[in-house]
Amino acid sequence: MSEFEADPRVQEAVTELQQYLSDTVSPLVVADSVELLLSCPVEVTAAGIHEWTTSQFRGRGTSVPVSDFLFHAVRKLHLIGEFKLAPKERLDAFVEVLKTLLLQYCPEEDRDLLLSNLDRLGEVQTNVAAPVAVLHRQAGSQATLATTVSAPPPPELGAIVQENRRLALLVDRLEKEAPARRSGRLAADKSPDELISQIYKTAASSSADGADLKRVGEDLRQRGLETSLEQALRALVRSLPGWVVPAPPPGQPVPVQRASGTVEAMRKLVTLESDPQESARRFSELVKSAVEQLNEGSLGRAVATLDLAEQIVAEKRIDGAAAQGIRERAHEGIDEGRLRALAEDVAAQPALARILSFFPAFRPGELCAALQGEEKRDRRRLLLALLEAHGMAARAEVWKRMDDSVRTFGDGDAFFQRNLLHLLRRLPRPAELPWDDEIALVARLSEPGHPLPLVKEAIANLGQIKHERAGSALETRLADFEAMALRSDSLYDARDIQTLLDRVVYGLARHGSPSAIRAVVEHGLKRQSQFGDTVARLGELAGMDLSVDEPSVARLVAAVRAEAPARFFGLVLPKSPYALLKLIDLLSSTPTKAVREVFKDLVERFPDQPFAEAARKAMAELDVPRPATPPLPPATPTLSGDLDVFGLPTLLQSLAQSQATGVLTLKDQHGATLGAMVLSGGHLRACRAAHLRGDTAFHQIVERPISGTFVFAGSTEADGDASASLRSGPREILGLLLEGMRRYDELREAAGLVPDDATLLATTRKPTRLADETDKAFLNAMWSKASAGASVAEIEASVPADSYRIRRQLAHWVVEGALEVK
Repeated sequence: MSEFEADPRVQEAVTELQQYLSDTVSPLVVADSVELLLSCPVEVTAAGIHEWTTSQFRGRGTSVPVSDFLFHAVRKLHLIGEFKLAPKERLDAFVEVLKTLLLQYCPEEDRDLLLSNLDRLGEVQTNVAAPVAVLHRQAGSQATLATTVSAPPPPELGAIVQENRRLALLVDRLEKEAPARRSGRLAADKSPDELISQIYKTAASSSADGADLKRVGEDLRQRGLETSLEQALRALVRSLPGWVVPAPPPGQPVPVQRASGTVEAMRKLVTLESDPQESARRFSELVKSAVEQLNEGSLGRAVATLDLAEQIVAEKRIDGAAAQGIRERAHEGIDEGRLRALAEDVAAQPALARILSFFPAFRPGELCAALQGEEKRDRRRLLLALLEAHGMAARAEVWKRMDDSVRTFGDGDAFFQRNLLHLLRRLPRPAELPWDDEIALVARLSEPGHPLPLVKEAIANLGQIKHERAGSALETRLADFEAMALRSDSLYDARDIQTLLDRVVYGLARHGSPSAIRAVVEHGLKRQSQFGDTVARLGELAGMDLSVDEPSVARLVAAVRAEAPARFFGLVLPKSPYALLKLIDLLSSTPTKAVREVFKDLVERFPDQPFAEAARKAMAELDVPRPATPPLPPATPTLSGDLDVFGLPTLLQSLAQSQATGVLTLKDQHGATLGAMVLSGGHLRACRAAHLRGDTAFHQIVERPISGTFVFAGSTEADGDASASLRSGPREILGLLLEGMRRYDELREAAGLVPDDATLLATTRKPTRLADETDKAFLNAMWSKASAGASVAEIEASVPADSYRIRRQLAHWVVEGALEVK
């Protein structure tokens, strides 16, 4: 059959037949095309009729059963024979085979009626004077018939029928609410955006081209509901959830996540447009909508929208040059204040990095280039924050720029180099990356003679690097700056040199190697005024067990004895206790025999002196026995915050990654408890929300995001209500979150048909269940309340199921006509 379908003449004949079925051409015009189709396999005509039937649903909704459209098509072909515009016997034989093929497109329960009416076609008197726009209906079809299709070839007609019925109901609701909205009688929170987004989402699910979506807009305009495709696109973006899909813990695979219907509708609005210029314009609107959401503080919606835009570009569904031009300009609309706040929020940085990568001007290379020539302090701070938000992805670019700047400009680019050193210290570094080149360059920049701000930054970097070469470089700098302090012709003034010594000693103390400890001790005991307060710098070692370097401990013990007061004929000759108290504090974490002996000597010889009391307390701490086994890990501390800012998925994923144990309580804006989750080692153990427990309660919490607060009370053990435990025991949070997010998206669809304040009314049509809903007790409880006129709120409050499951079944009954919304 493929060779016939590929024949342009056959394609034109099928198109003309479809026009004839729609009454846009006369029987005389279509006669030649019908005669050509008679010479082709019957399947070609059957497929054309199927395609035409599908398009009719988009225009008419489902008030007309499927079987009537099929009857109409055969009836119109039969008229060609009656008008003697084609060989009647040949046409009759063709139609007999065609009937058999078309019956498979008809719902099984309506096939007998359709077959009966088709068999009586020759008995039905033709009304040639009837208007051509009239659909030929079957006898008996005015009764309620099925509007689903049994086993049709793709696209499935049954699904299209359901989607068009859903679409018609949504449009009707929007139209009914329009007068109240215009007059201000409708509640302020009932924006048309939600309905508009659901209308286009429903239409897009069965649309094969841009013309289908344009027809939706035209239909809305004919009803007085002005809505452009651009407005629809913005409404879809605003209907996205405000959260960011959390990333899995490091080393775990990214779970497969089904694309949401909202995102797919946005994709079709952009990509199904055949005009490249119009497609580019819609792509621009998509990106602008993302920028608007970012400026409003909705990081989740901005991320989801720009992720989609990135996919559209990657799939080459839009002209590359046009997309690049849009990306290069779009960042100009981003509010810098909002951007700075997000960049400085550590929790927001992973999501922000995804946004920044979309805009060429905000990628690491361009940010580094802008930083190099930026003179305004506030702007530099923003650029640094954005580079830091990129995380590890920016580090390679920063290092490359650093190396190039030092080689090319030397100290002539010192201010830029200082900023890059700051970034190298702040940005995470791949563990497998060798340190040699970086330490060598940073050590060179820490040498005396370079601009002072650059030297300070280089010393700070060396102090953070736990590497033998970094420690050696700091020891060399300590000697350099000590020598510089003793000269009268130094490059830096005395106060600056002392600041540099402060930083070097701090870095050596952080390094913590025996050699570094020895260097700090030797410096601290020099007591030369040119160096500043060297004894105070010894305080950087406080709290450390210095027994890793015995020579340092011996030097400090000797210093304690030297600082102790002298006795002369029983009299205590006082000395300043400052240095002695500092040394006692310094040794109070070093439990060696020599330290204990010197403390004991001070207590016995000078029992009434303040420093003896300090020595007595230090001895008591040293005598406290240390546990033979490691202590239990500390309990997770109590956390609290605003869910609007933190976001429940991000919060839960953070608790999971930190393997937290405790109870998470969620409260509304008035302080009322809405739900609680019990976590054990980062896994969800139990959950409750109102009258719901376990899995159902967890899904309900995710499906119904709240504006409120959270409190997480950490503990080493978490006890939960046994009735609230998850059915299969503690589970990974990420998988539960993704399922909850899927339900959230589908709940929005169902709520468009069955809103929160809806009251339901049963009709005479027999209800059916969703294919995957097998719980008879749940279905009976639902139908009992819905058919009795209960409101949606009453049903949700009494049936032990989450909103997604309840609304989805109610929406199914509304779509099939078993229920009506009052």
